[in-house]
Amino acid sequence: MTERDPADDPIEPDPDESSSVSKASDEPAGSKPIAALMAAYAVGRLGIFVILGMIFWAFGFRGLPGLLAAALISIPLSFVVLKAWRVELAKRIEERKVAQLSIKDEFRITDRD
Repeated sequence: MTERDPADDPIEPDPDESSSVSKASDEPAGSKPIAALMAAYAVGRLGIFVILGMIFWAFGFRGLPGLLAAALISIPLSFVVLKAWRVELAKRIEERKVAQLSIKDEFRITDRD
């Protein structure tokens, strides 16, 4: 009997490899989905607010004035502290939108033919 050579077997496509038709929801390799980035940004902003509220509470600035002060200070602070996340999120949303528009254009061109 002859032994089979594995090189003679037909090559099956790897399901992990990207296909020629890309989906608009495909994420770059090794990156978080957009929803996870949005959630992280929201939790980060909330965290800054809570930390400032606790600081004001510890120094005796309690009640509604303390919460309002924490809210007013957390807005510009989160704008500065979370800039990298916000820029990354905006970039990913823009890339996703461009991919969606290119797919729509491909279908429009295909329908005309």
